[in-house]
Amino acid sequence: MLRLVIVPLLGFIALFCIVTPAFAQRGNPDLSFGGQTVDAMIADYMAENMVPGMVLAVLQGSHMTRLSAYGLADDDNKTLTGIDSLFDIGPMAEAFTAVAVMQLIESGKLKLEDTLGKHLSDLPKTWQPLSIHALLAHASGLPDYMREADYDPIRAATPADLIALVAAKPFAFKPGMDVARSATDYLLLAMIVEQASGMPFHDFLRRYQFEPLGLRDIVFADELRGDITERRATGYRDGAPAGLAPPSARPGSGGIFATVADLGRWAMALSSDMLIKDADLRGALLSPVLLPDGRSLPVNGPWRFPGRKGLMYAAGSTSGHSAFLSRFTAPEDRLDVVLLANKEGLDLTMLARRIAGAYDQRLGPPPGKDLRARQSPYPASQAFERFAAIVKREKLGSLGRISEIGGVTTATITPPASDPLPVAAPPASPIRASAWEEKGQVWLGILDKGPPSDLRRELEEALLKAVTPY
Repeated sequence: MLRLVIVPLLGFIALFCIVTPAFAQRGNPDLSFGGQTVDAMIADYMAENMVPGMVLAVLQGSHMTRLSAYGLADDDNKTLTGIDSLFDIGPMAEAFTAVAVMQLIESGKLKLEDTLGKHLSDLPKTWQPLSIHALLAHASGLPDYMREADYDPIRAATPADLIALVAAKPFAFKPGMDVARSATDYLLLAMIVEQASGMPFHDFLRRYQFEPLGLRDIVFADELRGDITERRATGYRDGAPAGLAPPSARPGSGGIFATVADLGRWAMALSSDMLIKDADLRGALLSPVLLPDGRSLPVNGPWRFPGRKGLMYAAGSTSGHSAFLSRFTAPEDRLDVVLLANKEGLDLTMLARRIAGAYDQRLGPPPGKDLRARQSPYPASQAFERFAAIVKREKLGSLGRISEIGGVTTATITPPASDPLPVAAPPASPIRASAWEEKGQVWLGILDKGPPSDLRRELEEALLKAVTPY
């Protein structure tokens, strides 16, 4: 049976101080991290997670320094993945919606403090005082229509239909006092964009974001026809084709397909004044949320801030696809990693981080073949407490005493006795867990030398949940 045990303190510290022999710095053609090349990292990840196809773009400053495709866009027909393959970016589409809102604020047609009632009159009365700012930050408290039992992602729906699913539901929390992801927020923002601009939402995005940047390979779900359809990577869920959601299923929070290159070029433009000229507005969009009670939360709409200065990322997963975009925005870093895959539910966080480390050793995670770590914006003890609470809540195991020695937090977690061990399975190596601070960054991780297992997958999911509010 797999089990989590306390890590000997000196052993844990020694593991995290492993130094990669070749220090890959900017411009170094030896693109490897932890003894693995970028191609080997991706090949191993795809094999372990049974991913049919994947594409990668790496951008440094104003240069796209890598553009690669791997595997199959259609596993059944053995169609190769190409750099021109189109992937559904899922909830990452919220980033485009947020930029559209800021563009309208910059042009004077909206204000951050504007209320819903000022722009959309046909809404529940309790919703009308909500501000645009609260919606952008997912701080509205509105229930998420996508979590409702009656929501059907493959059924066409109008915005009114989607609003009706949650119109009578209570707020999840007092508006402005917490954050929780809700597709309802960005549905309303898309509606506000249409009302304030006087044009369809998709037309606004195309005119003010895609066309100025020369992006011809970011398209909407209702444009998937002809040769564009042939370039769409087939999405897979649980080993079977996932099907295609109708364009109306996720307005403001989905329905956008992109190639990895165009998504990277769009991300690069965020660092300049090409999309939003006002630096203060860009800062409001791309900085952690500050609540009225003084708390700073490491998220803002679609963006997450894991704790390294200048690092932010957005992710999306839907309709058999997974998307990930990480941006190291500090002047001394300036590197973006974009990954798209045609399997749903993938956590691409640390694959992207290891790829970044191949381009600049400073940007990578603590090295170690068997280490599964996530950076945390919370102090080590708090990060581990969040992790332990998830393990307990999801009944992944029983918690022992949490101890903190020399800044390293550890605990023993024993899996439920009901978890059967296959008769023919060999004895498994222990899985170890800890949280620690290294060079001003906090990490939360597990050390597992055994083969892939359901328990390891569940613990990795718990790690990711522990280091972000949503």
